Amino acid sequence: MAGALRKPGAALIALLAARFLFGVLYSVIVPLWEAPDEWGHYAFVRYIATEKRLPPPGQKLDVEFDESQQPPLYYFLGGLATTWVDTRDWKQPPTNPYSRTGTGIGGVNMAVHTPEEAFPWRGGALAAHLARLLSVLISTLTVWLTYRIASLVSDGCEWLSLTAAALVAFWPQFLFTGSVVTNDILVVCCAAWVVWALLKVMRGWPPQFRHLMELGLAIGASMLSKYSALGLTFLFPLAIVALGIKAFARRDFSPRFWGFTSMIIALTLGVGGWWYLRNFAASGSPVLRYQLMVKSLLSALQDPGYLGTRLKPVNLADALDYAFVTFTASFGWGNVSADRWVYALFVLILLAGGVGFLAWAVRRSSRARHLGWLAAAMGCVLAPSVYLMFYKGSSYLRGRTILAILPPLAVFLALGLGHWLPQERRRWLPLALGAVLAVVTLAIPFLYILPAYATPPVLPPDKLAELPNPAYVRFGEELEFLGYEYGNNGRYVPGDTLEIHTYWRALRPMEKNYTIRWTITDAAGKRPSVTELYPGWGNYATSLWRPGWIVCDTYRIPLSEKFPSPGIGKVSLAVVDKGAGASLAAVDPEGQFLGFQVSINPFKLTAGADVRAPSADAEYVLGEEILLLEHQLTRQGTWGPLRLELVWQAVTPIRRDYVFFVHGLDESQGTVEQVDIQPKGGAYPTGFWDAGEIVRDTVSIPWPKSRPLKGYSLGIGMYESDTMQRLLTYDTYGRRVLDDMIVLPLE
Repeated sequence: MAGALRKPGAALIALLAARFLFGVLYSVIVPLWEAPDEWGHYAFVRYIATEKRLPPPGQKLDVEFDESQQPPLYYFLGGLATTWVDTRDWKQPPTNPYSRTGTGIGGVNMAVHTPEEAFPWRGGALAAHLARLLSVLISTLTVWLTYRIASLVSDGCEWLSLTAAALVAFWPQFLFTGSVVTNDILVVCCAAWVVWALLKVMRGWPPQFRHLMELGLAIGASMLSKYSALGLTFLFPLAIVALGIKAFARRDFSPRFWGFTSMIIALTLGVGGWWYLRNFAASGSPVLRYQLMVKSLLSALQDPGYLGTRLKPVNLADALDYAFVTFTASFGWGNVSADRWVYALFVLILLAGGVGFLAWAVRRSSRARHLGWLAAAMGCVLAPSVYLMFYKGSSYLRGRTILAILPPLAVFLALGLGHWLPQERRRWLPLALGAVLAVVTLAIPFLYILPAYATPPVLPPDKLAELPNPAYVRFGEELEFLGYEYGNNGRYVPGDTLEIHTYWRALRPMEKNYTIRWTITDAAGKRPSVTELYPGWGNYATSLWRPGWIVCDTYRIPLSEKFPSPGIGKVSLAVVDKGAGASLAAVDPEGQFLGFQVSINPFKLTAGADVRAPSADAEYVLGEEILLLEHQLTRQGTWGPLRLELVWQAVTPIRRDYVFFVHGLDESQGTVEQVDIQPKGGAYPTGFWDAGEIVRDTVSIPWPKSRPLKGYSLGIGMYESDTMQRLLTYDTYGRRVLDDMIVLPLE
């Protein structure tokens, strides 16, 4: 690589080749349709490829997120690239409705990915990948344009040009956007082209004819790329004013200046204006989207005070934070993020480059020209998106809509980063920075994108006998719930995320995508929390399952912070046919109807648990597992029920649910009252007690006011519910208690 740096042409070619290969890698790894509005963009490409014409103004294509009212240049190019592919089989992919909750619980995939998307690609999938390849080529061209812009600004400084190009080439958001079907990437390319052409026009006097033509073509092309690129047209009057100033300074009052102006106007309107004239003739508005916003902007130009009535306040801190994240590294539909270290790296680059540029501007340690035009271009790109943000009153300034500032921004950052290095070491900056960014961008799809869309593992049928907590519950005739286990040994605190590892089997092919509904409550069945989603975190809908396969699916469900703890949480599940608006009937292995919702074993909530070393001063020992540390007997009021307060401690982890009994005994030890209940009224069974855990419980025993206390007693203990066998009970001296029942006198 050092040799390549000594040969600028070879270094640039190597950079462009690496950028192209990275773009192809991203285009293959990112699942189809997992980018903002991608199937809407592709539907427009397909329409032009198949119909060989534009949709009539106002007519929408039969897809969600329709983009057919956008300026058509990207779609013309995509249609040209895919016109030879037979796409009659394509239709909008089935969607995952639970990806739109904003919580991420239902998965991040907007589409259900069918086998038709698999390699080797055919039909619509092939055409979509070809359109993605077009985006890769356009984004690679943008890297080359960035190199040329930096070269013009710096009078051919190679390290600066390569550094700026490397920043653009390996900027994660630009790499992602440049590998999917979207017109956003064409906006970035056209913006870079406009800046490059403008810099060539402004280099001297008189401007060359071919440079003027190129500027008009570039501005016209940007008008056809996307409505948000219309901000670049403001560079047009700025360029005319700058040329007029140059003509005045040289006292050149010949018709040449007016000829230059007329040439730019004619080319710009000829290339890009026809689309807006067509729209105006058909609908009375030059734009087919954002019509109200355009009207408000025109009104504001006539009366600036009008802005005060139309623009809405926004939270600028939130807007800048969202803009930064989505400008640097935001994938999928904006719902797949990177780790903090990735954003920290780009914060460092932006800070070091920004502060370095300011220091450079003060000292002017190297030559650079026309930086004002780069700043003006960035302002023109930002203006429409910022205005839209205030017009809507939204704090979502989407980074992809302002991505066109990246090429000029990269030049400023390259200048700033180079300022911190000695002159003789600056030539190594593109190699060092490019290598770091290349490693980061190469790791991103494997660290974040692939895991986000991974399908759950599938086990062979011979593993059936090894599944934990077998259930074998059938839902309808379609699928079977085989078993489950909790993550973290079934121990959680309120506010945690509950993990349930489940095992399912398809009984027959399914055309429908069923919803799995989980309901979490506290021990009393209160505070219900309902979570609905497709299997596989949305990535493995039931229509993709094959009969006989054992699907290992993990569900991650947030727990309410209001659940009482320590205690237990109850879990039930249902399989819902959303189209029919009904749940599938559940039956056990014997065919017995279980209802439309099935409960599984509870999990433990551990917050607030009091765990200590087992006490040596227990009043009684039950079954060598449980200590009775203290008890206190009171009466509620003069004639109310008896109140028995107990303090238990588990000696070892208890894995069985014992029943606590209280017998009201008369003088002959006959039972006059009886209470059988699990600890804490069933809210905290003994099977969830951990070694050393202290459990405080209160039991209320009804006692008629006509019955005296004198001569009566309470007999307490525990027994196994299956066998009714009482736990062996010993007093503090190790003597076994008669009938394994602790007797507490009431006097």
